[in-house]
Amino acid sequence: MSTQPKKLVGIGIGRYTLISYSPKLSSSELVKFHYALTGRGKQSGLLQKTHSTKLANSVILAPKAHTKEVLDFLRTWKCSISKKDLSWKSTDEDRLRKQARELVSKRRDISDVILVDASLISKKANSAPVVCLLTHSKTPERIAQDFQKKVGLPVIFVQADQLFTSKYSSLVDALKQGTSLITSKTSAPKTLFVYSTKHLKGSDKVRFFYELKGRGKQKGIIESTKSEFFAKSVIITPSNGSRKLGEFLTKWKCQFEKMEVAESV
Repeated sequence: MSTQPKKLVGIGIGRYTLISYSPKLSSSELVKFHYALTGRGKQSGLLQKTHSTKLANSVILAPKAHTKEVLDFLRTWKCSISKKDLSWKSTDEDRLRKQARELVSKRRDISDVILVDASLISKKANSAPVVCLLTHSKTPERIAQDFQKKVGLPVIFVQADQLFTSKYSSLVDALKQGTSLITSKTSAPKTLFVYSTKHLKGSDKVRFFYELKGRGKQKGIIESTKSEFFAKSVIITPSNGSRKLGEFLTKWKCQFEKMEVAESV
């Protein structure tokens, strides 16, 4: 498996939206669209402003907190859109959810534990997961410190009776877009593959796609593994089909990366 490009490295645990788009623009408008999306010179583009990642041609992974901004941008440029809400690093989120529920079961002074994007709390922060405790405790700082040591993520707290004061208005807006680790659920884990076929030419590329999608009565790897062809170069497969799909891409010498995900419920 190739290590280039490292598009999936550094994407933290949390909720994201996988977005496939198709712009129907003239050549000159496509250039303007590209600059608005990726930036130009010192001018930041949408991807940087929303902490989003371009996984493949016409495929964006946007943090849940910035999904609406990305979708509004694409609609403004008259793009056709398909999307899927995902939990990134779902096993890590399951572990975190279990730890949060254990905390709440032991402490009646913790009313909720919310996973929120740091970029919503502070405009100067990068997109990264932060845990917020909603508490009635008289010693919230100690609880937050202990929980931070346990989960390995930044943990902040807010007193529930102070939520509706002006001091916490921006935090409340951020928490509304967060994910409750007490009430949220995800589906069974899957594996997201991002791959490249740039090295395949002519008849090899044709044969690759026949094996991938099938031909006539011959099933392709997508159907045999019950995978979803989300967009060109992006496939989501059940965990039990991950090895088979990885072997297929390796056989064709495709560069690829993979990450465990789950669909948000």
